[in-house]
Amino acid sequence: MITYALDARTATAHFPGIGRYVRNLARALLPLLRPHERLLLVHDPREPANWQLPTDHPRLLWAPLPVSPFSPWQQVAVPRLLRRHRAAVYHSSYYLMPYRPGVPALVTLYDFIPMLFPETVSARARLLAGIATRLALRAAQHVVTIS
Repeated sequence: MITYALDARTATAHFPGIGRYVRNLARALLPLLRPHERLLLVHDPREPANWQLPTDHPRLLWAPLPVSPFSPWQQVAVPRLLRRHRAAVYHSSYYLMPYRPGVPALVTLYDFIPMLFPETVSARARLLAGIATRLALRAAQHVVTIS
């Protein structure tokens, strides 16, 4: 069985656009799965999300992980979860991700406002976004950009 892990902890009210992207991606991936593949949906059970996904789909696994993408603890918790489920690939839906996931990774990057329009964000925000983006780019074998 091949397990594809989708980090859906950003499917929350705090990330409305990213959450919509992740929910739609999960819905679109399910019908594409072959009988020997499954989708591991990593989510924060403390955060309500309108998944509109079948809870009894035979190739959908729900992996609750009550760790925020903003928490340094995710650097340990996510790789541990990926090992436990024997994930073949990890898709981070946000650049704040485990930077050593232990499996091949891809990351989705959304906008580059801090870099393109630096006057719109603080110097601290630019610095942090720049560091986290560079770390995500180093950790990922593939990058998806959608805006």
